[in-house]
Amino acid sequence: RAIRAEKEFQGEIIGLTYDPLDPGIYMDGICDHSYIIPYPSEGYETFLTRIKEIYYKTPFDVIIPTLDAELNTFMKISKELKDLGIKLFLPHKESFNIRSKVYLHELSEKYNISVPKGKTVSDPSMLISIHNEFEYPVMIKGQYYEAYLAYSPMEADHLFRKISAKWGLPVVIQEFILGDEYDITALGDGDGGLIGAVAMKKMQLTDTSKAWGGI
Repeated sequence: RAIRAEKEFQGEIIGLTYDPLDPGIYMDGICDHSYIIPYPSEGYETFLTRIKEIYYKTPFDVIIPTLDAELNTFMKISKELKDLGIKLFLPHKESFNIRSKVYLHELSEKYNISVPKGKTVSDPSMLISIHNEFEYPVMIKGQYYEAYLAYSPMEADHLFRKISAKWGLPVVIQEFILGDEYDITALGDGDGGLIGAVAMKKMQLTDTSKAWGGI
Protein backbone atom coordinates (compact mmCIF):
# COMPACT_ATOMS: atom_id res chain seq x y z
CA ARG A 1 0.00 0.00 0.00
CA ALA A 2 2.83 2.41 0.83
CA ILE A 3 4.52 1.86 -2.53
CA ARG A 4 1.21 2.13 -4.35
CA ALA A 5 0.44 5.41 -2.56
CA GLU A 6 3.69 7.02 -3.74
CA LYS A 7 2.70 9.41 -6.56
CA GLU A 8 5.95 8.91 -8.45
CA PHE A 9 5.58 5.11 -8.57
CA GLN A 10 4.61 3.96 -12.07
CA GLY A 11 5.52 0.28 -12.02
CA GLU A 12 3.67 -2.93 -11.31
CA ILE A 13 3.58 -4.86 -8.05
CA ILE A 14 3.88 -8.64 -8.15
CA GLY A 15 2.84 -10.49 -5.01
CA LEU A 16 4.69 -13.71 -4.11
CA THR A 17 2.78 -15.89 -1.65
CA TYR A 18 3.25 -19.29 -0.02
CA ASP A 19 -0.42 -19.87 0.68
CA PRO A 20 -3.33 -19.68 -1.82
CA LEU A 21 -5.52 -18.36 1.03
CA ASP A 22 -3.37 -15.31 1.81
CA PRO A 23 -5.83 -12.39 1.74
CA GLY A 24 -3.54 -10.02 -0.16
CA ILE A 25 -4.04 -12.06 -3.32
CA TYR A 26 -7.72 -11.19 -3.38
CA MET A 27 -7.66 -7.55 -2.23
CA ASP A 28 -8.33 -4.89 -4.86
CA GLY A 29 -5.55 -2.45 -5.64
CA ILE A 30 -2.73 -4.34 -3.92
CA CYS A 31 -1.06 -6.49 -6.60
CA ASP A 32 -1.10 -6.35 -10.39
CA HIS A 33 -0.06 -10.01 -10.49
CA SER A 34 0.32 -12.73 -7.86
CA TYR A 35 2.08 -16.08 -7.86
CA ILE A 36 2.48 -18.96 -5.42
CA ILE A 37 6.06 -19.88 -4.53
CA PRO A 38 7.35 -22.99 -2.69
CA TYR A 39 8.20 -23.01 1.00
CA PRO A 40 11.94 -22.50 1.70
CA SER A 41 12.09 -26.03 3.16
CA GLU A 42 11.63 -27.43 -0.36
CA GLY A 43 15.19 -26.37 -1.16
CA TYR A 44 17.06 -23.54 -2.84
CA GLU A 45 16.99 -25.05 -6.33
CA THR A 46 13.22 -25.52 -6.28
CA PHE A 47 12.78 -21.97 -4.98
CA LEU A 48 15.11 -20.49 -7.60
CA THR A 49 13.47 -22.43 -10.42
CA ARG A 50 10.04 -21.06 -9.46
CA ILE A 51 11.32 -17.47 -9.20
CA LYS A 52 12.83 -17.82 -12.69
CA GLU A 53 9.55 -19.18 -14.07
CA ILE A 54 7.72 -16.14 -12.71
CA TYR A 55 10.42 -13.76 -13.96
CA TYR A 56 10.29 -15.11 -17.52
CA LYS A 57 6.49 -14.89 -17.54
CA THR A 58 6.15 -11.52 -15.80
CA PRO A 59 9.53 -9.69 -15.73
CA PHE A 60 10.36 -7.61 -12.65
CA ASP A 61 13.30 -5.51 -11.45
CA VAL A 62 13.35 -5.79 -7.65
CA ILE A 63 12.41 -8.31 -4.96
CA ILE A 64 11.74 -6.99 -1.46
CA PRO A 65 11.52 -9.98 0.92
CA THR A 66 9.22 -9.39 3.89
CA LEU A 67 9.32 -12.62 5.90
CA ASP A 68 12.11 -13.94 8.14
CA ALA A 69 11.61 -17.43 6.71
CA GLU A 70 12.53 -16.42 3.17
CA LEU A 71 15.52 -14.17 3.85
CA ASN A 72 18.09 -16.95 4.13
CA THR A 73 16.80 -18.53 0.90
CA PHE A 74 17.02 -15.24 -1.00
CA MET A 75 20.54 -14.69 0.34
CA LYS A 76 21.54 -18.13 -0.96
CA ILE A 77 20.24 -17.42 -4.48
CA SER A 78 21.07 -13.69 -4.60
CA LYS A 79 23.95 -14.13 -7.07
CA GLU A 80 21.78 -16.04 -9.55
CA LEU A 81 19.05 -13.41 -9.27
CA LYS A 82 21.52 -10.56 -9.73
CA ASP A 83 22.84 -12.29 -12.86
CA LEU A 84 19.28 -12.04 -14.21
CA GLY A 85 19.25 -8.32 -13.41
CA ILE A 86 17.02 -8.64 -10.35
CA LYS A 87 17.97 -6.38 -7.45
CA LEU A 88 17.41 -7.41 -3.82
CA PHE A 89 17.00 -5.70 -0.46
CA LEU A 90 18.68 -8.04 2.06
CA PRO A 91 20.46 -7.85 5.42
CA HIS A 92 24.02 -9.04 5.96
CA LYS A 93 24.27 -12.72 6.92
CA GLU A 94 25.63 -11.88 10.40
CA SER A 95 22.79 -9.44 11.08
CA PHE A 96 20.25 -11.99 9.92
CA ASN A 97 21.62 -14.75 12.16
CA ILE A 98 21.90 -12.66 15.31
CA ARG A 99 18.16 -11.86 15.41
CA SER A 100 17.04 -15.47 15.08
CA LYS A 101 14.96 -17.14 17.82
CA VAL A 102 17.65 -19.83 17.84
CA TYR A 103 20.18 -17.38 19.30
CA LEU A 104 17.74 -15.46 21.49
CA HIS A 105 18.74 -17.10 24.75
CA GLU A 106 22.46 -16.74 24.07
CA LEU A 107 21.95 -13.03 23.38
CA SER A 108 19.79 -12.60 26.49
CA GLU A 109 22.66 -13.84 28.66
CA LYS A 110 25.26 -11.79 26.81
CA TYR A 111 23.31 -8.52 27.02
CA ASN A 112 21.33 -9.23 30.21
CA ILE A 113 17.94 -9.04 28.48
CA SER A 114 15.04 -10.85 30.15
CA VAL A 115 13.36 -13.39 27.84
CA PRO A 116 11.23 -16.50 28.45
CA LYS A 117 13.22 -19.63 29.27
CA GLY A 118 13.89 -21.72 26.18
CA LYS A 119 16.11 -24.15 24.32
CA THR A 120 16.69 -25.28 20.75
CA VAL A 121 15.87 -28.86 19.78
CA SER A 122 17.14 -30.69 16.70
CA ASP A 123 16.07 -34.23 17.61
CA PRO A 124 12.51 -35.24 18.61
CA SER A 125 13.96 -37.69 21.16
CA MET A 126 15.07 -34.65 23.19
CA LEU A 127 11.41 -33.85 23.81
CA ILE A 128 11.14 -36.84 26.16
CA SER A 129 13.04 -34.97 28.86
CA ILE A 130 11.43 -31.57 28.26
CA HIS A 131 9.16 -32.03 31.30
CA ASN A 132 12.28 -32.03 33.48
CA GLU A 133 13.08 -28.48 32.39
CA PHE A 134 9.69 -26.97 31.55
CA GLU A 135 6.16 -27.08 32.86
CA TYR A 136 3.39 -27.68 30.35
CA PRO A 137 1.99 -25.97 28.39
CA VAL A 138 5.08 -24.93 26.40
CA MET A 139 5.49 -22.99 23.17
CA ILE A 140 6.81 -24.90 20.16
CA LYS A 141 8.25 -22.43 17.67
CA GLY A 142 9.73 -22.68 14.19
CA GLN A 143 13.07 -20.94 13.74
CA TYR A 144 11.46 -18.56 11.25
CA TYR A 145 7.70 -18.85 11.53
CA GLU A 146 4.78 -20.53 13.30
CA ALA A 147 4.30 -21.05 17.02
CA TYR A 148 1.93 -23.42 18.81
CA LEU A 149 1.02 -24.18 22.40
CA ALA A 150 1.61 -27.83 23.43
CA TYR A 151 -0.16 -29.22 26.48
CA SER A 152 1.51 -32.65 26.58
CA PRO A 153 4.64 -34.51 25.41
CA MET A 154 2.60 -36.21 22.67
CA GLU A 155 1.33 -32.87 21.37
CA ALA A 156 4.84 -31.39 21.59
CA ASP A 157 6.21 -34.25 19.48
CA HIS A 158 3.47 -33.78 16.85
CA LEU A 159 4.05 -30.02 16.63
CA PHE A 160 7.83 -30.49 16.49
CA ARG A 161 7.49 -32.73 13.43
CA LYS A 162 4.91 -30.45 11.82
CA ILE A 163 7.04 -27.32 12.17
CA SER A 164 10.40 -28.93 11.31
CA ALA A 165 8.93 -30.45 8.12
CA LYS A 166 7.94 -26.99 6.92
CA TRP A 167 10.62 -24.68 8.29
CA GLY A 168 13.55 -26.99 9.04
CA LEU A 169 15.64 -27.50 12.18
CA PRO A 170 16.20 -26.55 14.91
CA VAL A 171 12.84 -25.99 16.61
CA VAL A 172 12.61 -23.73 19.66
CA ILE A 173 10.97 -24.89 22.90
CA GLN A 174 9.98 -21.93 25.06
CA GLU A 175 8.33 -21.31 28.39
CA PHE A 176 4.72 -20.12 28.06
CA ILE A 177 3.93 -16.81 29.75
CA LEU A 178 0.32 -15.69 29.92
CA GLY A 179 -0.31 -12.02 29.14
CA ASP A 180 -0.94 -9.41 26.46
CA GLU A 181 1.09 -9.74 23.29
CA TYR A 182 2.69 -6.93 21.32
CA ASP A 183 4.49 -6.57 18.00
CA ILE A 184 7.00 -3.80 17.50
CA THR A 185 8.30 -2.80 14.07
CA ALA A 186 11.40 -0.63 14.20
CA LEU A 187 13.58 1.17 11.65
CA GLY A 188 17.26 1.55 12.47
CA ASP A 189 19.85 3.92 11.05
CA GLY A 190 22.47 1.22 10.47
CA ASP A 191 24.65 2.44 13.33
CA GLY A 192 22.62 1.18 16.27
CA GLY A 193 20.30 4.18 16.42
CA LEU A 194 16.51 4.08 16.23
CA ILE A 195 14.79 6.22 13.60
CA GLY A 196 11.26 5.20 14.51
CA ALA A 197 9.07 2.41 15.85
CA VAL A 198 5.42 1.37 15.80
CA ALA A 199 3.94 -0.88 18.48
CA MET A 200 0.82 -3.00 17.99
CA LYS A 201 -1.17 -4.82 20.64
CA LYS A 202 -2.31 -8.20 19.30
CA MET A 203 -6.08 -8.51 19.63
CA GLN A 204 -6.66 -11.47 17.29
CA LEU A 205 -4.25 -14.36 16.68
CA THR A 206 -4.10 -16.93 13.90
CA ASP A 207 -3.69 -20.62 14.66
CA THR A 208 0.08 -20.08 14.26
CA SER A 209 0.05 -17.30 16.92
CA LYS A 210 0.58 -14.51 14.43
CA ALA A 211 -1.24 -11.19 14.70
CA TRP A 212 -4.37 -10.99 12.54
CA GLY A 213 -5.96 -7.96 14.17
CA GLY A 214 -4.64 -5.37 16.58
CA ILE A 215 -4.46 -1.80 17.81
